[in-house]
Amino acid sequence: MFLVRGAKNGLIYLLVRGLLAVSRLVPGSWLVRLFEGLGRAGAHLARYERRRALRNLAASELRLEGALARRVWSHALAHVGRSLGECLVLLRGGRQARAVREQITFSPGGIETLRGALAEGHGVVLTGAHFGNWELLVSALAMHTEASQTQIHVLARPSYDPRFSFLLERLRARLGCRTIWVRGGRSHLRHCLGALSQGEVVALAADQPAPRGAESMAFLGRMAPTSMVAPSLAHKSGAPLLWVLSERQGGRHHIIIERIPVARDLSRKVSARQATAVLCERLGEAVVRCPEQWLWSLDRWRENLT
Repeated sequence: MFLVRGAKNGLIYLLVRGLLAVSRLVPGSWLVRLFEGLGRAGAHLARYERRRALRNLAASELRLEGALARRVWSHALAHVGRSLGECLVLLRGGRQARAVREQITFSPGGIETLRGALAEGHGVVLTGAHFGNWELLVSALAMHTEASQTQIHVLARPSYDPRFSFLLERLRARLGCRTIWVRGGRSHLRHCLGALSQGEVVALAADQPAPRGAESMAFLGRMAPTSMVAPSLAHKSGAPLLWVLSERQGGRHHIIIERIPVARDLSRKVSARQATAVLCERLGEAVVRCPEQWLWSLDRWRENLT
């Protein structure tokens, strides 16, 4: 079984490397369409993820089932593929990368909010979600922090295959960001606090499946184990907490930047719970507005999903 799984992972890795090699030869607009089509095909081929996504769609407050749920899931995977294609175009640089960046807009006062938070000198905690194009969002923000020589560190879980983790780390570095891997224990938290103490930025997705036994919060009409790492880091370090979201609107990416209050006069747990409730509410509103832009295959509700 181990040998079969290793061979399968190796085949997938070679396929990915082959696609990346071919992608350099394809015009940017074609590349985005190609990966969008691959994502749509993946919605049918990834059976385990498909079952979970359809279960999540039916159990959420959207109550989507049947053909409508399958359509949302297909659009969601097509959206993931399109987002990956856009990131590969960004990596090329030059005119095609500028064309992608020209599609990015920011909420009124968003950049000023980011700059003001950085000016406080305690670093900044950015928290977003697997919604819209997360990598494009972080890359766009990295461009706005380059002038102050501020580094963005992305907190992420490693892939099941170390080769994919290494590949993602290299690609993310080319987009202007460093990666802090969550490998068990608390070393990743020490790295995050160290970066914040240097006035740098830590970014993480708030919708990562949390371990069983984590604090339960209301999300899309159900209670879900929810990580409170982002507000806890902000509370402990004194860094501002910013909610960031990239929403695809037609051919553009609209980036929302909003400061989330962190009650520093309360205990870290109480303060983090209050801020996390706001974050769950913000993401829930976005998912209801554009359900096809969220990754429904995330094991977000775990054992609380019935």
